[in-house]
Amino acid sequence: MKTILQIIPALILFFINSIQAQTVCTDIIPDTILNTDGEVYPLDLNNDGTVDFAITLTSTVGQYCCSQYQNQSSTITPQYGDAVLVTAQSANVTVDDSGTVISTNSATWSASADQSLAYENHFCTPFGCSSYYDGLWSAVNDKYAALRIKVGADTLYGWVRMSVGLNGSSVTIKSYAYKTIADMPSHVGDTCSIASNIFELATHGGLNVFPNPGNGLLTLDTWLNKETNKVGVDVIGILGTEVFHKTFQCNNEHFTQQINLVGLPAGVFTVNLYEEDQVQTRRIVIQ
Repeated sequence: MKTILQIIPALILFFINSIQAQTVCTDIIPDTILNTDGEVYPLDLNNDGTVDFAITLTSTVGQYCCSQYQNQSSTITPQYGDAVLVTAQSANVTVDDSGTVISTNSATWSASADQSLAYENHFCTPFGCSSYYDGLWSAVNDKYAALRIKVGADTLYGWVRMSVGLNGSSVTIKSYAYKTIADMPSHVGDTCSIASNIFELATHGGLNVFPNPGNGLLTLDTWLNKETNKVGVDVIGILGTEVFHKTFQCNNEHFTQQINLVGLPAGVFTVNLYEEDQVQTRRIVIQ
C-alpha cells in the first residue's frame, strides 16, 4: 500500500504537466523565402527575443587552375547551446515527417555551426560542366527539422517547417513551434495548443526593411492601416535594450523612411513601427 501511495503523487504530477504542456505555434504569414547569397533568417523558436537558430544561404564562386566552380548551400547554425537533430553518419539535418517524436533520446543532437540542409558543387572545365548535389533537404517540400533549445536550466523541444530547393539556393520557412514544459517530448507537426500571437506574424510582409542583412543604413517601407499624422519607430537588441527611437511625421497611408543604425555591433535586432494601437515588427541582421 505504501508503494502505491508513493506512486500516486508522481502520476498526478505527470497528468497535470501533460495537461499544462502546450505546443506554441508561430505561423509565418506570408512565408519567408530566402533566395539571395548571404540572406539569414534569425529563428527565435520561443519568441523571447533571443535568436536560437540562424538559417543561412551561402554562395561561393572561385577558380582552380583552368577550372571554375560555384558552391551553393543552405545551413542551420544553432546559437547559445541550442541544437538541431542530424544524422550520425553525415551530420546533415534530418528530414522529419509529421508525428515524429522529438526528445532527449532522439538519435544525434548537434550544436555545431553550419549544419547542412542542401548543397551543390557546380564545376566547369574546358571539357564541360557538372554538378554534385548533397544534403537530405535537397528538393524537399513541406517537411520538418527537429530543434532543441536551452532556456536557463530548461531544455525545450520543437520544430521548424520548411521547403528547400534542389541546390540549397532557396529556403522557404513556413512555421515553427515548441513545447512549453521542460524535457517533455514533442511531436513534429503537433496541433497547436495556442498560437504565439506575436505581432510579427500578423504583419510579416507588411513592414519591409531593406537591405536585410545590411550595414545599418536601412529603409523602412510599409502601408499603414489608416491615415495618421505620425508613427513611432524603435529598434531593440536581443537582450531587450533599445538602441534607436524616433517619431516620424507622415502624410498618407504609404510610409517610407530611412534610418541610420551604422555603428551598431553586428547582430540581430527587432524593428518595431507603432501606428496608434497597431504594431508592425520585422527582425533584421546587421553585419
